[in-house]
Amino acid sequence: MLHISSCIEQLHLSANQLHQDNAAYRRFSLILTDNIVELMAYRRCRQEFIHDEKPWGAAVYSADERKKVLGNDFGAKINFLVKIGLLSSDDQTYINQCHSYRNESYHVGIVHDDILHAVAWHYHKTACDLFVRLRLSVIAGNIHTIESETVRRHTSGIKMFPFFEDDFVAIAQSLSRERPEPEPNLQDVLSNSALRRIDHVQEAMDYLREDNGQEEVDLVRELQYWRDFADNHPSTDGLTDEDAAKVRDQWKKDMDANWKPKLRTSPVTRYRKRAIALQSTVNASNALQNFETLKRDMEPFAELVLNAAQEYSDHIQNQIDAARGK
Repeated sequence: MLHISSCIEQLHLSANQLHQDNAAYRRFSLILTDNIVELMAYRRCRQEFIHDEKPWGAAVYSADERKKVLGNDFGAKINFLVKIGLLSSDDQTYINQCHSYRNESYHVGIVHDDILHAVAWHYHKTACDLFVRLRLSVIAGNIHTIESETVRRHTSGIKMFPFFEDDFVAIAQSLSRERPEPEPNLQDVLSNSALRRIDHVQEAMDYLREDNGQEEVDLVRELQYWRDFADNHPSTDGLTDEDAAKVRDQWKKDMDANWKPKLRTSPVTRYRKRAIALQSTVNASNALQNFETLKRDMEPFAELVLNAAQEYSDHIQNQIDAARGK
């Protein structure tokens, strides 16, 4: 039970964090599940290499491959399990994305709180499935081994050694019952999260237009123009104010003559359609992948609009402060 007990205890603990209506507990659940997924992956890879160590014939796996897979690279273990047919490409996509959220949550903090419960819930479901599929070797404890109450609870009626496939299934089912009900619809959660992000961008655009009645298409063009003007402006370091002004004037003339916007209209409507389409995505892995792709595609435009809205808000506040004599 030596290898199995730690999996049971950590998956039990992870599931119980999801009962707490608190973002910190959701992140903790994701971290715990990710830890045990990596541990199970490591042990299953190691089992494969041990079986490859035979006194006759050539080994299938090279020493370099063994070293890489059993090292600190999480992705190398997952890739290897895909290679030997124990994980699908969908499994790989979902696990790697959850691992990236785990690192983000751990190192950065609150970033994806609105989707973490659903993501962590389904990651735990995936981990329970892997517990059965990976079929870790069971090392029997000695006569003095005392299993924890948690382990005894999930192995009730099961012989501690040897383990059979039905035993893995029974334990995984017991651990799955620890998750809160109902099962969250990940596709809907991701769609709603994307729509909220899109609404935030649209609200910022409306805020920028509200004072002057500027058409949206003109705002989109103007925001891109001044971003490109600033990003590509020739250096004026070491120049006098007069010479720097000449450089700026010439750069503006060049921009006016040659510049073309990458976006002629707001992409918000297209983003909104893609966000709604997440609801009908086939499975959790594809939904999460499409969600991340949409986020990456949205990011440059969202950053452009939100930064402009913040600068405009700061400008107004500075004017208010100046009027008040601050």
